[in-house]
Amino acid sequence: MTPLPAPDRWRLIAPLLEEALDLPPERRGPFLDRVCAGDPALRREIEDLLSADSEAGDFLGVPVDLPAAPADEEDSVPGTGPVAGTTIGPYRVVREISRGGMGVVYEAEQKRPRRPVALKVILGGRHVDAEAVRMFQRETDSLARLKHPSIAAIYESGSTDEGQHFFAMELVQGRSLSDFLGESGPARSRSDVRLRLALFRKICAAVAYAHQRGVIHLDLKPSNILVLEAQDGAVPDIKVLDFGLARITDPDAEGATAVTAFGRIQGTLPYMSPEQIRGRRDEVDVRSDVYALGVILYRMLSGRLPYELEGVQITEAARIVCEQVPRPLGSAAGGRARFDHDLTVIAQKALEKEPAR
Repeated sequence: MTPLPAPDRWRLIAPLLEEALDLPPERRGPFLDRVCAGDPALRREIEDLLSADSEAGDFLGVPVDLPAAPADEEDSVPGTGPVAGTTIGPYRVVREISRGGMGVVYEAEQKRPRRPVALKVILGGRHVDAEAVRMFQRETDSLARLKHPSIAAIYESGSTDEGQHFFAMELVQGRSLSDFLGESGPARSRSDVRLRLALFRKICAAVAYAHQRGVIHLDLKPSNILVLEAQDGAVPDIKVLDFGLARITDPDAEGATAVTAFGRIQGTLPYMSPEQIRGRRDEVDVRSDVYALGVILYRMLSGRLPYELEGVQITEAARIVCEQVPRPLGSAAGGRARFDHDLTVIAQKALEKEPAR
């Protein structure tokens, strides 16, 4: 069995592990060479977790503190065995959908009213630290403010008698924008550009609504956007997910930020604005989401990120994002499609280094 790392250690491991899981197996070694240089213990921990994921097909198995877990193993997680049929509060788990640094999402069934839900459970059970609980509750507070057709709706939040925090939300069937773009590649014609812009407008409408309701997402990226099945050639609908890093902008609300009270940077670096990377807490606002939207637009059109970050150490990647001018949109797309001047200006404007610009 693979033990769950201590909370402080897990916060270091989780973002690196998530990046490694997103890479093909043959590229994980060079990635770990780069990010774990000088820290062989960190590399061993990540490799052990990658191995557990490969062997079990279900990374870290069930979360701790579920009723199915033996009392003497509440701080370890089985590497084998399905979670289907386990109950978490009033919900019966059907299958695991995804897992991230702070929590795991299951498809589950609510008993009353009877309906399928997406159930997000915080990792760590009763032993989770206060900051993780605060971030988890902040996500539920953010979602509770939002009722929009392009944002997954929250139904309920709570905790079990064993201290397992959870919230239930709308179960959305679709594929991530990452998968959508990976399959389709860069825009190849004017009609393709129009389709992608129509899809992008739906993303912008959802984010703008959240801003109007006082919520800044702060972790916008293709993997946090679902593209739904379209009918008869229509523009697909979308759902924006994962408000775990969101900031609530009410003066009396303790807002989330890309930098926590302990100064740790949180987010996905290629989509983080320079002010987030630099930790300029007072400059992180709706414009940080605009920057992330600019990166998403750039990738939707060109099939690439604005900066060449493959194989670059994290500190150098941060410097590139904060200082380097993005590649021209047309050249990044390889000449596969011609983009109107106004469109390139919009993308460049969204990617400005300074929020005031």
